[in-house]
Amino acid sequence: VAGNVGPALTARNARFLREFCGRESVPVHAGCERPLLRPAIAADHVHGESGLGPLQVSEPAAPLAAGHAVQFIVDTLLREPAGSVTLAVTGPMTNVALALRLAPDI
Repeated sequence: VAGNVGPALTARNARFLREFCGRESVPVHAGCERPLLRPAIAADHVHGESGLGPLQVSEPAAPLAAGHAVQFIVDTLLREPAGSVTLAVTGPMTNVALALRLAPDI
């Protein structure tokens, strides 16, 4: 939520980087459209219109994975053995916060 650019470009960038790195098996789910308690703040003035600076970004071949990121977090943490999943959160933690509200036992 509230990455370098808006949610649509952020989702595209995640899919682009997944493809660029040859990690097509890694699912990319769209998450929340905005932070919980404040307006979204973009940094396109720093990171450029694409959100990835001067990197030439193309439309990725693979679409977003089905389902919402919050539900994916919950399902993954409930399915996998305790302590075996690491969340690498690189921005505001809205999706993690909502996952914890949805399933406090995770």
